[in-house]
Formats: sequence, structure tokens, C-alpha cells
Amino acid sequence: MKVGRRFMAVVGAVAVTTASGITAWGAFAAPGDPQLGLRVASPQIRVERVEGDPFIFAELGTFVGVTKAALQVEAVPGADGNADLWLVRKESRGTIVRDRRIQTPVRGPMSLGLPDFLDLELRTGAGKLVTRQTLSFCPGGAWGMEQQARLDATGPAEPQLASSCGTHLTKHIVYGLDKGWAASVGNDLISNFEGADGDYTVTLRITPTYVRQFAIPAAQAKASVSMTVTTVPCPYDPEWCAPPEGGAGSASLSRTTSSAAPHAGHAAPASDHAKGHGATKLDPVVRAAAADVNSRSARAATLESSTALRIASAKANPERRDRAEGDRDRRANGLPDMVALPAFDMQAGTDEEGRDQLAFGANIANLGSGPLIVEGFRVSDDTMRATQFEYRDGAPVRSYPAGEFEWDPREGHLHWHFEDIAQYDLVAADGAVTRSGKQAFCLAPTDPIDLTIRGAAQRVETDRLWSNCGGQSALWIREVLPAGWGDTYYQGLPGQAFDITGLPNGTYTVRVTTNFRNRLKESSTSNNVSNARVRLGGTPGQRTVTELD
Repeated sequence: MKVGRRFMAVVGAVAVTTASGITAWGAFAAPGDPQLGLRVASPQIRVERVEGDPFIFAELGTFVGVTKAALQVEAVPGADGNADLWLVRKESRGTIVRDRRIQTPVRGPMSLGLPDFLDLELRTGAGKLVTRQTLSFCPGGAWGMEQQARLDATGPAEPQLASSCGTHLTKHIVYGLDKGWAASVGNDLISNFEGADGDYTVTLRITPTYVRQFAIPAAQAKASVSMTVTTVPCPYDPEWCAPPEGGAGSASLSRTTSSAAPHAGHAAPASDHAKGHGATKLDPVVRAAAADVNSRSARAATLESSTALRIASAKANPERRDRAEGDRDRRANGLPDMVALPAFDMQAGTDEEGRDQLAFGANIANLGSGPLIVEGFRVSDDTMRATQFEYRDGAPVRSYPAGEFEWDPREGHLHWHFEDIAQYDLVAADGAVTRSGKQAFCLAPTDPIDLTIRGAAQRVETDRLWSNCGGQSALWIREVLPAGWGDTYYQGLPGQAFDITGLPNGTYTVRVTTNFRNRLKESSTSNNVSNARVRLGGTPGQRTVTELD
């Protein structure tokens, strides 16, 4: 499969200076409110782009900082799928107290965080406007793609608030920035850049809506960075640098028709194959989704694709190991509660052999008060004995047999899978069942589902995944799904899609079942099955699917 690849190299200081400006911020804020403002790590950066690539990722070294009080934002999906936002205080017992509704310039999906938070202008050294864009801002760090930095010693030594602003699956979350902390505006995408090499100026302004609501002084609502652009030859195989055919990456499943009913807060279709687990060559997906970054849906797709790139890259690296503090939220007390969320984003298409396939996304969530922790102990070349551990205050207090882990040698996997986490069935009206070939998983927290429940892990390192999927030579592994989080597996993975070749058109149910052998110890089994109805149509080789629920 031929794909294109973007190359980006940035050289510049990333330290955040904190000696000045803090007092001025506090002078303008209302009593008890957080005080926001822009900080620049370095006034000048250098960016390299690959010849022929109209996209630039520039790590601007620009941060949004918070002083005086923590910025805490409660977000829930509205009836239209876009997020409703409130400025809140989260008390010591976990009670959420709403101070006021946050007014936003536009409404957007959960993943955007604060939509249209920044206006960006790129100008030549002579002052000629090259491009103008509007950027959203996730104060939680937007999937780990943005840095968080400590401004001063007034706040916690480590950030405490959620490290994500949510996905299209998130039901309830409180995110933000702790007092004395800042989050960068990220690897800001400058698309369709055809300017000559040379010097440019990037100017960022916090949009007026947020300036007014947070009483941000003018000096802290604007920041400028000088940028020097240099074109370099392709450092990889030429086909990796070549723009993808048609402006989008190749996909393992050729989609013919997907549902006409859009999902709330879901990213543009260009990003669909990027989510969850799978191959690491996802840059073309980001490129295609961000072809027009002034489109809100494209910006959402870019965010979610970037996240998927991190997740897929980490999962595809079998030798990756967790940091010692990776399981810190196992200190939560209680059992997990495994929940099967309804399948989503159905796609009909054909595989490489020309057989009709129905692909889908699925998420198994843990909405209990404790994490799901399963460890594997080697017993043969391709098998590990699985044991579930129940924790109390950071220590294991009970263990339960939990089946097996199996080694998956297929391309895009090459790690250990837990066998009992999920089962996918396509059920016809007469009860006939077509089963997905994918029945085993490498557990990892990919989506925050509800971070307001008791025991929910507020921060997970998505680039390290907390889970150890293990290499072929592993003697022992631990896989973790923290409370409040779900694990998404998405389109195009070997064996996941239903083979619908020869199935008649009509109404079917996509059934997702978790803990289907009842080997996992959990607090409830009443929510282990979900159903989503679909209608299959079309003709062989051109099948269609419509989601009915």
C-alpha cells in the first residue's frame, strides 16, 4: 500500500519563562476566577519542510497559562452532539459546582475543547498576509500532542486535571489547567503553504469572546513568533514523501457507502481508519482531514487522527514499556464494570479479495470504581495464563483466573491479545449469526468515557498507553483499562469486519458483548451487551449500509 508521509523538524527553545507577567494577569480577573494569558517560550523558531509538501507543522512554543485559580471546564454532549461547556469548581469530595456557562464563538464536538479559541495569522517578513486560521484549544493537552508546563510553584507539583478534552464517545468530563500550569497551543498545522523559503511572522490572538469572559488583559491576549522556513530533500524513500493519490491515504477497506446519519461529535470520514488500533502509517489521513483547517469538522478530524497516530504507533511497538508510575490510578478501590458501547460508524466495502465486508468501530468501556488489571504469565510459545487482580489502595488484595492471552502474529498487531474482552456478532432477523473474526484485544485507554464517576483516572499517558502489549519474547505482561475510560478498535483491522458476501439485503443487528465468557470479575453484568440496527442494501461489490439507531 503506497502512502505519503509528512516530515517535520523544529528547532527552538521549549522552556517557559515565568519571572514576569503573573501579577499583571491577576489584576484583571474577577475574584476567584482563573486568569488566562499567552506565554511564548522562544520568540524565534526554525521549521523544515519536505520539497513539494504544502503542509507545515510548526511547534510554535506558545502556551496558554493559568494563574490565580485552576481553570476547570465541565463538558457534556448536547442534543446536537456538540459540547456544552461550563466553568466549574470541583470540590474535594468530587462534587461539581457550576459557576457559569462558557459562551463560545461556535459550537463544536468534545475533542475541540474550547472551539475557535485562537486566531492565527501568518505573514511574510514584509507584512503580506499568507494565511489566516482559527484554532481550537484543549487545555487538557489534547491527547498528549501538546505539552504541559509548570509556570510557578503556586499550584500542584504534578497536573491533576484530565489530560484529554474527550472524543465523540465521551459522555461527561471535567478538564482544564491546574493553577500555575500552562498548555501549549500544539503543533499548529499550516496547510497549503506555497510560500518561498525565508522569514515569516506568526501572530496568535485569543478571540474576543474568551478575552471578555476571562478578563484577559490585552498584553496577554496576543503573542508573536518569528519563523524561518527551509525546504529540505526527502529523507526517506521517495514514496513516503510523495503526496498521496487523490489527496488521501489508501485504505485497507474500500468504502462504498456509509450511513447517512452522522454521529454526534464524530470526526470527518477521512479520519475514520485512523482511530483505535492498527498500522502506524497514518500521516496521509491527517493530511487529508486537514486539507481545509478552517473547517471545524476538518480540525476535529485532525485532532482525532493525531491521537490515533500516537496510539497506533505505541501499540505497534511491542518493546515499549511503561513508566513506573504508569499504574498510579490503580489506587482506586473497587471492581471494574465492563460496558459494551453500541457499534458505530458502519462502513460497507470490499476487501483485497473482492469479498463484501461490513466494518465498524467498537468500544469496550470500564465504568466501575476500580481499574481492570489483567496480567499474563507465559506458559507456551503463543499462550499466557491470564489473571485478573483487584486492588485496594494501591495493593492487590484478590486475584481471579481470567482465561488466556494469545500471541497475534498478524500485520498491524504483533503483540499479546486478551481473549475474553469482546465478541462481535451480526444477527439477522431470523436469528442467524455472522461472527467477526476478531475476538481478542490489547487493552489500552483510548477514549475518556466518563471521568466524573468515582475512581475515574483523570490522566492517562496515551503515548505510553499504561498497557504493556508485549513483544514475542515477553515473559510477563500487564494490561490495564482505568476506570472511566474505554478502548476503541476501529475499521480495517485484520478479521474485525463482518463478511457479508452472500447475505441478503435487509435489517440486521450489530451486537457487541463484553466479558462474554463471564471470566472477568466485575461489579455488574447488566450492561455487557449492546445492539445497533443497520440496513444492508446494494448489490454484490457495491453493498451499502444505513445505521437505523
